[in-house]
Amino acid sequence: MYLTMLNEKQKQLFLGVAYFLTKIDGDYSIEEKRMIDSYCYEMQMDFNSQIMNKPIEDIINEMQMACGE
Repeated sequence: MYLTMLNEKQKQLFLGVAYFLTKIDGDYSIEEKRMIDSYCYEMQMDFNSQIMNKPIEDIINEMQMACGE
């Protein structure tokens, strides 16, 4: 993928959406964790579920503000 081309804010937002989708069914499986880990590796980021655990509405609002820049 082209995740390395994103800026830091975009990377955080991407991970926020990905994390939200992985836990939407209430089962954060090992496969989903591996997927998140691979995204983090590609983007050279650490994953922090405390930071990424936001309501999707907040993530969407942040995306809208970031797109306005």
